[in-house]
Amino acid sequence: MSGALDGRRIAVAGAGGGLGPHVVCALAAHGAWVAAGDRSIETIEPLADVAGDVRAVDLSTPEGAQAWAG
Repeated sequence: MSGALDGRRIAVAGAGGGLGPHVVCALAAHGAWVAAGDRSIETIEPLADVAGDVRAVDLSTPEGAQAWAG
């Protein structure tokens, strides 16, 4: 079964709180490879089975943003 987002790579910042986990799950369910980031690894660890990449990242600094970008 192909999804509407097959082959797409999508980054979700703030993936551990509010609507973040739902967004990650919905994107993945539609075929996207999702990079999930949040300040706390504990909040996003449960998404490890759904997201292609899960990591703690602080996007409030240029260094944090650069580290997440690779």
